[in-house]
Amino acid sequence: MSNIYFNVKEAREFLLENGFVYTIRKKRSVGRAIAVVGSYYNHKPIADVDVIEVTTKPVLERGEFDSTLSFYVKTSGFKNLSDWLKAVMKFKPKESLFLYKVIMSWNKIDTIVTVEQKVQNSLHSKRTEE
Repeated sequence: MSNIYFNVKEAREFLLENGFVYTIRKKRSVGRAIAVVGSYYNHKPIADVDVIEVTTKPVLERGEFDSTLSFYVKTSGFKNLSDWLKAVMKFKPKESLFLYKVIMSWNKIDTIVTVEQKVQNSLHSKRTEE
C-alpha cells in the first residue's frame, strides 16, 4: 500500500474531522493508501484511506487553475480558493496537478478510542440499570 502525505494542516484536519477531503496532487495511483504526516523516512500513519481520481483533466497546469476547483474548496479544508492555491503553490509544482477525493476507511486511533468508549458506556449503563 502506498502513502499519501498530509503535511498541510488544513487538509489533514478536514480529513480527520470529516472523514474525507478533496486534495490537489500530482498524478498518482488511486485505490487504498495510508494517510501519513511527516517525511519519507520519518512519518506517522494517521488513517487508512481510499484515493479516488475526481477528474482525468488537470485542475492546475502552468499556473492556471480550472474554475471547477471553486466547487470543491469548501471540502478542501481551506477557507477560500486563494488560500488553497497558495498552499499548493508552496510546493512549487513543475507538472500538471489533478483533483482527488481521499476518503478515510477508518482512523486507527479513533477506532480504538471509540471501541473503548462503547465498552465503558455499556458497562456504565449496565451498572445504572442494576
